This record gives sequence, structure tokens and C-alpha cells, in this order.
Amino acid sequence: MTTLNIDRSVAAILEAARQGDFISYGDVAKANGFEWSFTMNHLMPKHLDIILAKADAQGWPLITANVVNKQNIGSGKLEERSLSGFVSCARRLGYEVGDSDGQVFLEEQQRETFAFAKKYDGGVQ
Repeated sequence: MTTLNIDRSVAAILEAARQGDFISYGDVAKANGFEWSFTMNHLMPKHLDIILAKADAQGWPLITANVVNKQNIGSGKLEERSLSGFVSCARRLGYEVGDSDGQVFLEEQQRETFAFAKKYDGGVQ
């Protein structure tokens, strides 16, 4: 069975952010020893939701804001479907995000993730 490891994914996301970079879904898969595939495409949304819940529970920014499609690695832009999923998960966690505020919320979480990653030492904050 194909499973993704939360800690490996978190480490990859934060390492990219520490370097000032976004990370692709495929690179998160690679951090777990997998190539991007149809299976990964279906496993990744739930995996990122679990990471969001972990980040929120530890008082971190929503670090999956920095996980984007490969073609958007330079800009950090999320495709509409991905942005909708990110915002929906944030709302389930109790964040108030207006219907037209998704992009602003995403960019705020991305900035916070970059700042957090630079000071994160690997322990629970």
C-alpha cells in the first residue's frame, strides 16, 4: 500500500520554505520516496489536509500553502481547485476566510510559512 509520511512531507515543505522556495506536489511525493503519479494525485489532498490539521494544532502557519503545481513553483499560485481545497480545509479548522478572500488568505499563510521556516528548529513550537 502506498502511504505518505507526514513528518517527511513537513520536513520537505519547511526546508523549501527555509530556502525561500515553494515546493511542488511532486517534490512532496519524492520526499516520501515516490514519483508523481495518478495514485499520488489522489492521495495528496488528504495528506495535505492532515498536515494542515497538524500545523494548526501546533500553532504553526498553514504550511501547505507553499505546496503548488510544478509550473507555479516560481509564483506560489494555486490553481482554483487547489485554492478551494486549501480554503475549505482552513475553514474546517476554524479560520474565517471570506468567499472572495481565498487568494489573500493563501498569500498571508505563504508569507507566514516562509518566516516560520527560517526560525523552526525541528521541535514542537
